[in-house]
Amino acid sequence: MKIILEGYNTKFENEIFTQDQIRTPILDTSEIRHFKRIKIKEVEVISVVSLNRYKTPSEEQIMNNLKQRVSKIKEAASALVIDSNNNFDHLDEKIIDLGREFILGFLNNNPEIINDVLGKINNKSEKEYLNISNGYIPREYLRSYLATGGSIRTIEDIEKRLSDHLLSACGYGYNLHLGILFNGNLIEKSRVKDLSKNKKLETDEVKINRLLAEEYTNELIDKIYCAVNKKNFYELKDISDKFIDHLAIKAVIELKEKYPIINNVISIRRN
Repeated sequence: MKIILEGYNTKFENEIFTQDQIRTPILDTSEIRHFKRIKIKEVEVISVVSLNRYKTPSEEQIMNNLKQRVSKIKEAASALVIDSNNNFDHLDEKIIDLGREFILGFLNNNPEIINDVLGKINNKSEKEYLNISNGYIPREYLRSYLATGGSIRTIEDIEKRLSDHLLSACGYGYNLHLGILFNGNLIEKSRVKDLSKNKKLETDEVKINRLLAEEYTNELIDKIYCAVNKKNFYELKDISDKFIDHLAIKAVIELKEKYPIINNVISIRRN
C-alpha cells in the first residue's frame, strides 16, 4: 500500500518525500550577541521527510553486534595495521578509536559493565517505533553540489547531504528526528504533540531531538498521522539493524566517557 504524504512529492516510495519551501536557516542564537540586529534571508529549500520503522533490540543483540565488529577488526588488523580500503563504518571507527583490545576486555572479562551501560540506553522489552526525520537542503547549495559532480540518486546520497557539517553550520540539514511508539497503532497524536514541546526527550512513547519550530513540527505530525496507520505501517522500511548499530555506538561512546583509558593497540594508516 503506497503511503501518500499530503503536499509532498514521493522521491522514494514509502520512504523519502520532498517539498519545495521558503525557509530561513535554523540557528542557535544563544551564542550570537546582538542577534536581533542580524537580518536573516529566506531561501528556497527542499524539505526532505524520511519515514521508516524499527524495533528496539535486546541487550544480547547489541552485545553480539559488538563482538562481531571487534572480531571483524581483529581479522583486518592481524598485522596491527588498518588500511583505509577496509570500508569501516561509523561503529567500526568508534571501536578503533577506543581500542579494540580495550572493548574486547570488557566483553570477555567485565560483561556486567557493558550490561550496565546498555541498561541505560536500551529498554528490556522490544518496542516498535515509527521513525521520522526532516531536513532542509537549500536549492543553491544543491545546484553547486551537482555542478561539481555530486549526485543525489540514492537515499544514501540524500542522507549524506542532510548530514553535511557545512550545511548544519549554516542552519540547514537535519532539523528533526522523531520516534513514535507503535503498539498495533500509533499512540494518540495529541500526546505526541504534547511531548514534542520538548526539544530533546526520550521516553517509551516518544523520542525527539529537534531544532525545527514547534509550529512546523506539529504541522508535520498532522500530515504523518494522516499518512501512516496500522494498515500500512509495515510497508515502511525496517531499519532495526541500523538502530542496533546506533545503540552500539552509544554504548562505545559511554564506555569511553566512563572509562577514559585508551589503549593504542591498533595503528591507523590512511592511504
